[in-house]
This record gives sequence, C-alpha cells and structure tokens, in this order.
Amino acid sequence: MSLSAISSISKLASCCIVAKDLSKNTMKLDVIFFEDKNKRSAVLGLRRDKSGVFKPVTLHFTSAKKYAKVRKTDVKEMKWL
Repeated sequence: MSLSAISSISKLASCCIVAKDLSKNTMKLDVIFFEDKNKRSAVLGLRRDKSGVFKPVTLHFTSAKKYAKVRKTDVKEMKWL
C-alpha cells in the first residue's frame, strides 16, 4: 500500500466508523475511513497493534451501500506518524 494512496484517503475521508459500530467485522478492524464516490466507496481499514499504534490493513473499493446504515463519525483532525 503506497503512502500516497493512504495520504489521499486521509484528505478525502468524510466518515469514520469504529469497531464497536460494526455488526460484522471479519478482518477485526478497529477503525474504517471511507469516502463515497458515486456507487463505490474507497475504504481504508486500520487495526491497532499490541503497542497501540494503528496500522493500515486494507485499502479497497466496495459498494457504497455497504456502510449506509452504520453509525458514522466525522473526521476533524488526523495526524499520520
């Protein structure tokens, strides 16, 4: 996964979903950032490691309907280390 791809998601991400709000979480993601683009959504999934650092686990496109009924949080600020 390229740094530019992750950086562009952080600039575009309009919504964030935390793990507790997901009914099915087969990848055991802690945070999901996504941006709806027409009928598709760009998705960046992060998982927290043992030291507490969030690491990217998945970057893909999916149907925009997938997260339509999930509680979302607006992203106010993000800092990449």
